[in-house]
Amino acid sequence: TLAKLTRPTRDAITRYDLDGDLLTYAIDTFDTPRVVIPADDEFRARLVHEYPDAPAGGHLGREKTFAALSRDFFWPRMYKWIRK
Repeated sequence: TLAKLTRPTRDAITRYDLDGDLLTYAIDTFDTPRVVIPADDEFRARLVHEYPDAPAGGHLGREKTFAALSRDFFWPRMYKWIRK
């Protein structure tokens, strides 16, 4: 049961939620939930390359790409992944 887990682990679990078929992540209750992206490097690369190149945007560079993507999506070590 969850009660047997350490408090930090329980706190981390509560950041995740299922919204229909989407797994979402929020830092806290005031944060807007973001869609969790699976550990699929090819899919993540497509997101990084296509999302900033949307008709409204143009390529943004690493910092702005991270800022734009992290508003809607989440995966562990996202910033480091985008920098490479």
